[in-house]
Amino acid sequence: MFILVALGRIAADAQTKYTVTDIGRLANGNAVYANAINNSGEVVGGSADHVFLYDGAMHDLGVFPGDIHN
Repeated sequence: MFILVALGRIAADAQTKYTVTDIGRLANGNAVYANAINNSGEVVGGSADHVFLYDGAMHDLGVFPGDIHN
């Protein structure tokens, strides 16, 4: 019984840690929303009319062809 308690304690101490980062806005001042993040920490998402990639720096990828804001 002592071994089960000890193993349970070890599992409880092994917590996943996260970091929250403010990725800012696009250069045009538009606020952004994230859609996805990968294991490398790269974030993709959009704003009112542009899409972006954040990989430690914000990259405005422009507007996709056929977008209603074109």
